Formats: sequence, structure tokens, C-alpha cells
Amino acid sequence: MLDFALITFNHKIDVPVDFRSIKDVSHITFETGGLTAITEPMRKAKDMVRQRTMAYYQANVQPYKPWIILVSGGAPEPREPDLANLKVLGSELKQLEEDGKVRVISVGVGINYDVEVLSAVSEHMLKFENYEFMELIEWVGLSKYVPKVAPGAEVAPGADAEDGPLHEGRVIQFGPQRS
Repeated sequence: MLDFALITFNHKIDVPVDFRSIKDVSHITFETGGLTAITEPMRKAKDMVRQRTMAYYQANVQPYKPWIILVSGGAPEPREPDLANLKVLGSELKQLEEDGKVRVISVGVGINYDVEVLSAVSEHMLKFENYEFMELIEWVGLSKYVPKVAPGAEVAPGADAEDGPLHEGRVIQFGPQRS
């Protein structure tokens, strides 16, 4: 079973969808806007994943490798203090990835997202032209069973099938392509 949880953040952190089967996720609505403080919501995600993984182990169930996916269409406010804190957190997340404990992906939406901020969180980046996330959720849901190739994505020659489009920090674009 693949679990899904959603943390929204602007001037406050909220968990509108706590962990549930990804098969039970059909429609999620939330509003964008407000300030984009990214460090604390990412710490919350890291803690939630750690707690969920521990619950699986306590139940003698081997969990799948958890994924943390940061989706942002903006930049943190104020930028510099949050970016410095985010780089520290990014180092912690990178170590967890190297230890095989988590996969972290940054997703930039639209044209106003801060590439430097998203890169501080993860070297694995995706790009959306719009806010149609069900395609991403479906891809994540299927990714345990098929090679991790996003719709319309090309796999680089020699890329590991396990990493698919996330190999070497490639940017994958969902939705309509710009001309």
C-alpha cells in the first residue's frame, strides 16, 4: 500500500490530508497564496515520514521508501533567512536519501518559483506549467510498479531505471509544453 499525506503552507502549516492510501485520493482542493515559508513545513514532512515509517516497523511491516515532494510556485518570505535554514535542512534530507531512507523531490509550478530554494531541498526537480497535480499523484502511485518515467518524459541514455526521470537532477515538465 502506498500512503499519501498533504501539508499545505503559507503563513501557517496545515495537514488537510493525513496519511491514507493513495488509491483513496481522488480530488484535493486548497488555496494558494500568502507567504511561502518552506523550512518548517519541510521539517514537518520529515517528522511525519519518520513517525509513519516507525509505525510500520512497529507493526512488523516493511514500508516502501517514503517520498517527500515539495511543491511551490513562489519563494520564501523573507527569502534569505529561510534559504539559509533550508540549506541546512537540505543537507539533512540529502543524507537521508544517501542512506536510502527517503526520496525527496522538488516541484516548481508556473514561472515564479525560486529554483535556488527548490534546489536547496533536493537535486531532483520537476516542473509544472499549471496546477494539475493529479498527473503527479497518479505517477507517484504507479511508480513502485513501473519504471519511474513521468508522462512525456525521456530517460537519459544510461539512466538507472529505478531513478527514471529523476536521474542526475533532470527537470521533468508536466502539463502543456510552452512554445
